[in-house]
Amino acid sequence: MKGCSVLSIEDELQEFMFSGMANPQTVKKEEKKDVYIVYRIDDETQTIRLQKVKNGKFSEYGISDATAYRDKYGEFTSEGNITEGSPVQIGTANQEGKLSYIQQSDQVWEQDNVGKFSIDEEKNMIVIGKTKYYYDDSLLVFLDGEQISLDTITGNDKLRVAGMDKKIISVNVTSGHGFIVLTHTDLFLSLIHISEPTRRTPIS
Repeated sequence: MKGCSVLSIEDELQEFMFSGMANPQTVKKEEKKDVYIVYRIDDETQTIRLQKVKNGKFSEYGISDATAYRDKYGEFTSEGNITEGSPVQIGTANQEGKLSYIQQSDQVWEQDNVGKFSIDEEKNMIVIGKTKYYYDDSLLVFLDGEQISLDTITGNDKLRVAGMDKKIISVNVTSGHGFIVLTHTDLFLSLIHISEPTRRTPIS
């Protein structure tokens, strides 16, 4: 037909590739934020110390009343829900180094109340149920907000475990043998006899 042009398949494909739909500048892949493990939160100095999962390096940031605490869905949550051992993602820091927000990471899995597990330190392996996971030297283990050694965990403990794929990145001991807390012992300290040393020693 006169006045009409017929595009070949190659022409149509080339036209599509140069159209806005296929323009790589208009189709942006959302970048994933780095995942960190909370190592320590200091309310007195208003600082938070984090370990980056990717490389095991530590960094310290400021926090303030303006720092927002979010759950993994981005909704506001209590700051008490983000503690030592929590996997998080962080916002930008202002000129004073204060973070805009701290958010529970949506890139990790977490299992709570884990009681059926075994640890093989020679193989750097933790088996939960029947599933095998690995860990490396950057693994952080906590009890009551204090870092402890992995070898102090016993089969009587209950754990909260966080990981990415098959790698375990943090462990929290949530219950176990527990401790006896003694107060006002000045008058009868000489009568107290402890037959075994304290089982867990925080890592300084």
